[in-house]
Amino acid sequence: METAFRWIGRILSVLSIAVLLLFVFGEEFAPSKITAVQWLAFAFFPIGISIGFILAWKFELIGSIITLGSLVCFYLVFIFLMNGSIPKGPWFLVFALPAVAFLAAGLLHNRRGHEPKLSSFA
Repeated sequence: METAFRWIGRILSVLSIAVLLLFVFGEEFAPSKITAVQWLAFAFFPIGISIGFILAWKFELIGSIITLGSLVCFYLVFIFLMNGSIPKGPWFLVFALPAVAFLAAGLLHNRRGHEPKLSSFA
């Protein structure tokens, strides 16, 4: 089961990052028009989310915590500094969903008493 969660997380994280890159670097991306608060939100979503996914390929627990923490920070920035309300729709959560699979893989791995693997991706 641990391996299944790991590979589900990996596959979904690649898809998530690919779609996020399409949004970010689409034809309307204009860095000069982004405000400081928007850059702060951008640091958490998609940048923090993506960094967490990349780390989760090797360190599931650390990467998933970074991803989920980035998502929470993004929501806090969005609520308190940008709009004063929660973003509409489930899409930010959907993009971060691979972190749940990585978290499950990491917890299952640690539950069996294994040390984190530092030398392989298997």
